Amino acid sequence: MTAGFLSVGLLLVATAGTAQGNAVQFDIRAGSLDGALRAYAKITGRQILYRAETVRALRFSGLNARLTADVALEHILAGSGLLIDHPSANVVVVREGIAKSPTASSGEPTIPIAEIVVTGTNIRGGVPTGPVRTLDRRDLERSGLGTVGELIAAQTANFGGTGNPVASLTGADQSTLNYSLAPAANLRGLGSDATLTLFDGRRVAGSGGRGDFVDLSSIPSLAIDRVEILTDGASAIYGSDAVAGVVNLVLRHRLNGVEFTSRGSVGTRGEPATFLGGAAGGKTWNGGSVLLAYEYEHRDRLSSADRAYTATGDLRPFGGSDRRRYYTSPGTILSLDRATSSYVAAYAIPELAGGRQPTAGDIQPGGNLGNLNAGADLSPKIERHAVYARVEQDLTGNFKIFADNRYAHRTFDYGSPASFTIFQVGTANPNFLRVAGMTSSVIAYDFINDFGPADVRGNVSALSATGGFEWRIGPAWTVDGYGSYARERSGDVSSNQLNSTSLNEALGNTADNVATSYSAASDGYFTPYGSGASNSQAVLNFIGAGYAIATRRSSVTDSLVRAQGPLLRLAGGNVRVAVGASFRHESFERAGESFYSGVLPVATIVTPGTRDIKAVFAELQVPIVGRENAAAGLRSLDLSLAARHEDYSDFGRTTNPKIGFAYRPANGITLRGSWGTSFRAPALSEVNDPRRVVATALTNSVRASVPTLFITGGNPDVGPERARTWSGGLVIEPDQIPGLRWEANLFSTKFRDRIAQPALEDLTRALTNPDLASYVTIVNPRINAADLATVTALLTSPGASAGTTPATSFGAIVDGRFVNTASLNVSGLDWDLRLTRPVGADQVSASISATWLFEYRRRLTPLAASVDRLDTVGNPANLRLRALATWSHRALSATLIGNYVDGYKDDVSVPNRHIDPFATIDATIALAAEKGLFAKLRPSLSVTNILDADPPFVNRTSGFGFDATNASPFGRTVALAIRYVM
Repeated sequence: MTAGFLSVGLLLVATAGTAQGNAVQFDIRAGSLDGALRAYAKITGRQILYRAETVRALRFSGLNARLTADVALEHILAGSGLLIDHPSANVVVVREGIAKSPTASSGEPTIPIAEIVVTGTNIRGGVPTGPVRTLDRRDLERSGLGTVGELIAAQTANFGGTGNPVASLTGADQSTLNYSLAPAANLRGLGSDATLTLFDGRRVAGSGGRGDFVDLSSIPSLAIDRVEILTDGASAIYGSDAVAGVVNLVLRHRLNGVEFTSRGSVGTRGEPATFLGGAAGGKTWNGGSVLLAYEYEHRDRLSSADRAYTATGDLRPFGGSDRRRYYTSPGTILSLDRATSSYVAAYAIPELAGGRQPTAGDIQPGGNLGNLNAGADLSPKIERHAVYARVEQDLTGNFKIFADNRYAHRTFDYGSPASFTIFQVGTANPNFLRVAGMTSSVIAYDFINDFGPADVRGNVSALSATGGFEWRIGPAWTVDGYGSYARERSGDVSSNQLNSTSLNEALGNTADNVATSYSAASDGYFTPYGSGASNSQAVLNFIGAGYAIATRRSSVTDSLVRAQGPLLRLAGGNVRVAVGASFRHESFERAGESFYSGVLPVATIVTPGTRDIKAVFAELQVPIVGRENAAAGLRSLDLSLAARHEDYSDFGRTTNPKIGFAYRPANGITLRGSWGTSFRAPALSEVNDPRRVVATALTNSVRASVPTLFITGGNPDVGPERARTWSGGLVIEPDQIPGLRWEANLFSTKFRDRIAQPALEDLTRALTNPDLASYVTIVNPRINAADLATVTALLTSPGASAGTTPATSFGAIVDGRFVNTASLNVSGLDWDLRLTRPVGADQVSASISATWLFEYRRRLTPLAASVDRLDTVGNPANLRLRALATWSHRALSATLIGNYVDGYKDDVSVPNRHIDPFATIDATIALAAEKGLFAKLRPSLSVTNILDADPPFVNRTSGFGFDATNASPFGRTVALAIRYVM
């Protein structure tokens, strides 16, 4: 967790360690100290952390010599009054000392900066045993992407199956209720709800239909100092949700000046235009600071009509299937196939020239085919505002307080598939056409030409307020704490949809209802034989008045107190400890109403839920071998131990330990490993949603239709999802090759007791699928009194809606509530190679990152077979690569990025059909001078997907011919960004 008060500047350029004992050439021009430190980081590959305002006004006289990394840094900082800390072998913290800085505005000494707390540990200056990847704003600028959420999504460890608005709109995301279309992190493909996302080390209110993940768009990009991604289980440190890892957005704490950013992008073939603009300003003084940042974003929608592989539903031109259906306008007359108990197309109602209405003689045997996705969008239109403010002040030399606030408001708008249905029309409708002597017709109809696609408009507002302190007790111990409140409210309205009760009245199937102002006799009957222009506006307004409104509110109140410092001295160094306690209150509530049938809207049952969580935690870092007792083959050995105990007011207690080690057999070689347990608490809706009982009919093993009671809703008996995780890594930074760093990390997560609704996920086969046997109860209430009592109790329970079916008619009960049932095992290898080298007066850096999965094995229920879903549609591919190369020549830099997702197979529509790899290339050119106009005005030009690559074709049954979890529909996009610093 990052300390609440500490503000650091981070420069991370190709983290390759320069040997401490080997001299390299340093050629750094005179200029600002900030620029000199950036150049030093490029040459050495070290992470340099410092407050921006600490070095902003300091100058550097230049360096041209062959020196070791440590000596060169001493030369650069000579006379500045700044001191150096080494929290780890390849990280340097530059901080103010007790001695007065040459630029201090008063005669008072500045306060020393404490060691930082990085993600994955509670101990200041401690090094997590799991792998942590750090991204800063320079990484965002070089990437050519617009937002931090997009940069996180581009990382190889992230999977686009959830927290991806395109996946949500195309139906590729089957596991979350991302109604607000929020971008979210999803490490390892374990789910956005199993990836803990923190803002400055603190929890924020959840997003989505269950409030179980974090919206990455709710903070201005200018407010973010860096992003730390821990790809290791961490519930022993952070508690619930840290199963796949942690994404910590570390916010800026200090700024002395003003910054403006502006970025606009356009596509070369219909990509949505975007605009991103922001400003940040701040003032620092001796002992305090204030900062304010604002960002505005506009993003146009991308329609399914803008891509050939999503435009028509007919995927045959791409080697796929015709995914069009017989729901059309004009409609298709159906007949019942008694052998299969299903409707099939019998007659096609033609669309005639000039809008002429057909006669019975115009209707021919056959059927029409229509695209059910007509008018649907692949990505939404977005307007977003986000504000962040922070103030901090030293009250004494050892006591600091801070407060920060953020607020974001986002609106979205997208087209959804139009209403379609099957209805009957008969002689009561004067427009009825008697075909083949029939006295009534069953017609499949799509209302796309009558009132267009459904229109979904929504909004999200999020706010948080935090106050905290840090108290330095003596030279080594620190006590810090905070209290925070965060809230998110979201809602959406889906309009322009069918009301089935009104349709039946307009068809003449039911008598005019005196409760409505509509009268078929005077306003007209609905005719299904035209193509949108056949019905009056009065008719269309009446039947197309359906809508749904949904609102969601989530909040979290969080407080924490923590103490940390050295506990005792061993031969290898100080044993450091962190202990603390926290209290958290969570709430989630949703409500709404719908008007899809009836003459009055039906209110959605309100589902409030709250819980309290008490926690205590402790962490030890033990240096068994250090500098003082190092030996050949054993330069250092550190052991870490952590545990966290939490008490939930709804489901009980859980304790999660974690142990880890870091071993250096020689300079430049580090081996590390960790093992621990993690968990995800059930979402409040999974526990508290009201039980509903509905009547349906399911087919049994002899193809008979069985009246069935289906139970759905929350389950107060559901418990946490649990996981065991381990990782082992190797880091090599050879003395012989300065600037080179290679890291490999093996990982494994065994995720059990996952919460699911297995009977609902396979409802049509619930009575015949042996894997679902434990959720099915066969009953015979006609002859068994106990069964009759059970059925009667369900029919009379709150939330029951079983119509007029007699209790004695039911033959089965299917439980579709949330239960702990599924499991998921994921294992693989992360691989990262980075090299930074001077080439004459220029600087070149290159890196390649890869995530290689070995398995993604899922079991739906304990009775089901374990199936490896790796390399299949909608699941992670076995290999993701991201390569980056940057060349810098004085003020000019150029970056080239390659992204690659390996091919996989289509096991859904065409088993074992190969899906091609997806590869894209991005490039950015930037100018950042030390002096002159471009010292303040820093332009950059970026092109993403330079080759305008389409996503590989996937023969999806939805008619969208690509897999949004592993590929993107966005083609070549050109963006111009300008940053102005005052």
